[in-house]
Amino acid sequence: ILAAVLDEAMTRLGYEIGLNTVTARLEVDLRKSAYINKKLFLEGRIIREEERKVLAESVLKNENNETVAEAKGILVKVK
Repeated sequence: ILAAVLDEAMTRLGYEIGLNTVTARLEVDLRKSAYINKKLFLEGRIIREEERKVLAESVLKNENNETVAEAKGILVKVK
């Protein structure tokens, strides 16, 4: 589930700024446990945009601002 949330942060951000993309590659690092009924905070960033490729990152943090999981992705623009 965490990987899907991290992926959504990247692709949704792209959509919000006018990029129609799909995920071609997703690399996820799990850092800490994510507990049920605890708030998590999600952040996505576009690192670089190329002709057909978009490099993005996302991070999931807990209430103590500790990184729970982070991801790097390569998104491909579709028409």
